[in-house]
Amino acid sequence: MKNPGTFPHPIGLLLFNRFEYAQKVLESLRAQTLPIDPSMLHISIDGYSGSKAEIQGKPDSTHAIEELARALFPDATIRRAEKNVGIRLTENCAMMPASSVSGLYFGHPEARYFAVGPLGKDQVEEYSKRKGVPLPEV
Repeated sequence: MKNPGTFPHPIGLLLFNRFEYAQKVLESLRAQTLPIDPSMLHISIDGYSGSKAEIQGKPDSTHAIEELARALFPDATIRRAEKNVGIRLTENCAMMPASSVSGLYFGHPEARYFAVGPLGKDQVEEYSKRKGVPLPEV
């Protein structure tokens, strides 16, 4: 665990173009009894372009959501997509398209996971630059 006394597992969030909802989720996460290690927090913000909100003429809130996320969790990994990925809920709350995945995933230090493959030098350098961590430390 990187920071003892914090929630020991990675957390991933996917936020959409709904500022009030994103605000509640982020503030609730910030107020947890067991603090979140921001270096283990990954936030993805779905894009506005091509979204249902854009089609309906609703304003783009993705920039404000990104600003809020960065203000509350400055050390988290935050990505905002330009284009909407197209995930939606059906009337029965199923995720569409069917290939969309949602779930709670928990890590454990003794668990063994499949290997994705070695990281390329360019990936390590980009991560070092993005996180502001010296290359030898990465």
